[in-house]
Amino acid sequence: MTPEVIEEVKPTITELAKQLDSAVNEKFAEYQELHKELQPYTNRQLEDKEVDEVNKVLHSIQNAYSEMHPALHLYVYRNQFAVNATTEYQAFVENLKKAGAKESKKE
Repeated sequence: MTPEVIEEVKPTITELAKQLDSAVNEKFAEYQELHKELQPYTNRQLEDKEVDEVNKVLHSIQNAYSEMHPALHLYVYRNQFAVNATTEYQAFVENLKKAGAKESKKE
């Protein structure tokens, strides 16, 4: 990919990343609220009439997570890539400094 193409698509990628982040945050908030709905049922025996309600909440939790999963997988997978790339770049810069390179002034 050329620098020109990167500059051309950067705004679109940035906007899509913001939209993805917003959607995941919204879905995660829903996921957390669903877990709060289960709190009254924890650490005790369920009554027969409560089983259907608990199953509905559990189903909703599973659905919320499954909707977030592709984005979470992307975050985790690309996070390691970003960490490695940043670490390698920092080592590269340090090696340049050790070799006597100086930072140039921006024009």
